[in-house]
Amino acid sequence: MDTVENCIEEITNSLHKIEDPGQLQNVHRWVIKLTTGEPNGLKEDYLRLLEYTIKSGDLREPFDSPPKEGRLPGLSELVRRPSSPSPCSPEERNRSALSAGGCGLPDYVKDCTAKDRTGPEPCPELVGIIEQTNCEIASLQRFMADVQRYTCDGGKLMEQVCGQMMDDYLQAAEAVFDDRAQKLSDSLAKEQVALLLRYRNEKQRMISRAQILLDYVRELMPKFIHSEYIVEPEAYMKRLIMEKKNAILAKNTDGDDKNSTTSAEQADSSATDIEHKKLLSALVWLRSEEDRSECENLALVERFESIVVAIDAASRRRTANECQAKTQRSELRCELDSLRKKSAMQVAQIDDYVDKISAEKTESRPLC
Repeated sequence: MDTVENCIEEITNSLHKIEDPGQLQNVHRWVIKLTTGEPNGLKEDYLRLLEYTIKSGDLREPFDSPPKEGRLPGLSELVRRPSSPSPCSPEERNRSALSAGGCGLPDYVKDCTAKDRTGPEPCPELVGIIEQTNCEIASLQRFMADVQRYTCDGGKLMEQVCGQMMDDYLQAAEAVFDDRAQKLSDSLAKEQVALLLRYRNEKQRMISRAQILLDYVRELMPKFIHSEYIVEPEAYMKRLIMEKKNAILAKNTDGDDKNSTTSAEQADSSATDIEHKKLLSALVWLRSEEDRSECENLALVERFESIVVAIDAASRRRTANECQAKTQRSELRCELDSLRKKSAMQVAQIDDYVDKISAEKTESRPLC
């Protein structure tokens, strides 16, 4: 709908170029027919063609007569329709569409076609350029620069089409890169939250396990001093065990009977040996738990570092993609601006030529 409204606005702004009241009436009827009913692509094409013919200052068929009732013929049918019932000659039937004319039909663009309809190709230079152009190597700007001097409007229509295609490409590229960047950001945010929760749980589990082990050690050895154990583990444990053994022996030194004393000493020594073995087994278990905890902690740290590296690499790739997209967008915008400037200059030149031709026609018109 925006295209239709823009075309109608351009047509309304260009009506001052039409001096014939009959042609104004025909244009009014055509606009009513093309804007009545459901919009479709054919009506939009007709509106664009009407806008182009009015801006060029040469109102041509079919807009030089009132519109007919019924459906609109396709533009291809309009161009290829013969003006006489006689069939077209093979030369006329094989004419190139670049001349903007059909067999037997007066050309829409006057000076671009050859006068002889049955002669050779009207513009062999243009056909040669199209045949020799390699689409995989040649750039669009180079092709337009080579072709525009052989076209009727100086490449204006091609520039409009290319500009619209560039805008569509820019919108599609921006949508794709924005969507990818949003997906990457969402996935990284989810992964970061999951990592925080996971390591928080692991931290709580390790603290709980260490607290349990510390309580167990305090229960077995109430006088255990960790700082001294760190300095001399073996000597400290031996000294602690010997102190506990001497304390047990000191409790059982009372008694006058030698036999009872001997039996008590044997019982105490056996009990001390059992307690000693229990302490040694508990110490071995504590050391194994400590080693296992250190291994698990080291594995978690390595995994965390690898995840951080992966996140950093993904962030760098995203930044590189954004920079590349911005660079491409800026380059395309620069190309589009240059094309628009060239188009504006060519439109100004065409307007100057039209004014000169109109002035010459006015001067050469005989006075009544």
